[in-house]
Amino acid sequence: VLGVALQSIASHPQPEVYEQILELMSAFKTAPAALIEALGGIKDARAVPYLAEALKQSQNMSVQLKIIFALEKIGGAEASAALLKQLKETPNTLLAQQLIGVAARMNLSGAEDVLIGLAEDVTAPLPVRIQCLWSMGKFRSEAIRASLKRMEARRDFYFGALDATDAAAGTFEKIEQAAMLIQMALLQQGDGRAADEAAKLYVKGTPTTKLSMLMLLAELKRDHAVIGEGLRSPDFAVMLSAVHAASAAAPKKYHDALLALQNTPFVKAMTETALDLNEIDEVLEAAIAAGK
Repeated sequence: VLGVALQSIASHPQPEVYEQILELMSAFKTAPAALIEALGGIKDARAVPYLAEALKQSQNMSVQLKIIFALEKIGGAEASAALLKQLKETPNTLLAQQLIGVAARMNLSGAEDVLIGLAEDVTAPLPVRIQCLWSMGKFRSEAIRASLKRMEARRDFYFGALDATDAAAGTFEKIEQAAMLIQMALLQQGDGRAADEAAKLYVKGTPTTKLSMLMLLAELKRDHAVIGEGLRSPDFAVMLSAVHAASAAAPKKYHDALLALQNTPFVKAMTETALDLNEIDEVLEAAIAAGK
């Protein structure tokens, strides 16, 4: 019953019970998952020392992730310090990827050097380095720009050659993603030339690379020529990502293209099935409505 009540507070915070939630920290030496989420939901800085200690002690990945997201919601200097410490020390690839994403969303002070070090470390796991590239665009600093330029200039050394014929398919896609994300991060830094370079990579790219670029454009609410290309893609995931990007970046500009897409036999056939297709019909309707 207590767990359900805490879940309710996490989803729908009610100020009248905040003090009671905080009192539970003294009752549970080991923080249960529902309490962690509730503390994140009430966003009270008094919970940070408790959560930081729980993060230090926990060996459970699921619990660690809940604590990280709770600290992100609370924010502030103390929570930021705990998250930065964990980012510097964690040996776990999945945890590092999540912390890198949190660092970008919070614009976490002090994280730039960690991101640069990991992105340029050729011995670090490639998924972690790719997550760093995704996040580096959010930081506006000369050190970040210089790092991106270094990796762009010596891309083959840092990530491998795009024309390597002996690379496994999965490895090749990650190399391609890295090349694209360097350009997208430079674009966010104000490098106008990067838009054209990213477009070249999109044209030759795998569906994974195209999807990643469109998702990032949607997140940035930034228009780019590749969005129109994506709306014409025969690949469902790429096309759906392009709809999201068009809706977020320039729904009026793409209104006619979205209407035409909605009326294609391919899309009509999909929306008339009972299959779960990531709500393509609702997403298209919302995008079209936004452009009216």
